[in-house]
Amino acid sequence: MVQQSWPRITGAAALLVAGLGAGCDFPPPVQQSTAAEMQALVSSKLCEPNLPVFGRFFFPGDVPPGTYIPPQGNIRMNNDGGWCQISHIFVFREVEEVGTMTQAKPPAHGEVRTGNVGKQLRIAYRPAPGFTGIDDFVIHLATPQPWDIPIRVVVVP
Repeated sequence: MVQQSWPRITGAAALLVAGLGAGCDFPPPVQQSTAAEMQALVSSKLCEPNLPVFGRFFFPGDVPPGTYIPPQGNIRMNNDGGWCQISHIFVFREVEEVGTMTQAKPPAHGEVRTGNVGKQLRIAYRPAPGFTGIDDFVIHLATPQPWDIPIRVVVVP
């Protein structure tokens, strides 16, 4: 077997290479779950999720066509070891879309899982044991019209 020998980097180049990763703060990947896993998550006794309709609308109705509505999700829940899930159907140009979700900003005091159950997008949050207060995170939804979805969580005793 031939071993490859890489050139040694010294001086200013070494400082540049060493510093490349120093300022990079990549959030941990969000836990992607199957439909069965999402449906099996035990719900918190108090779970009040809210994610209003969002998107760019191209059809007449309650919202003028071409209107951009940014998303903002909210969850109010207990910290009893259970999860609280937001279920949402995303519509793009009058077509229901199932998109890939990644974590753009992790929560400081809990964990997040995402998945799809049929055409429903599911975002689930569970606070760290003993935590009460406010937490937040951001989910990136990759669809033909990508979105960052900020979620604010209020965990009550």
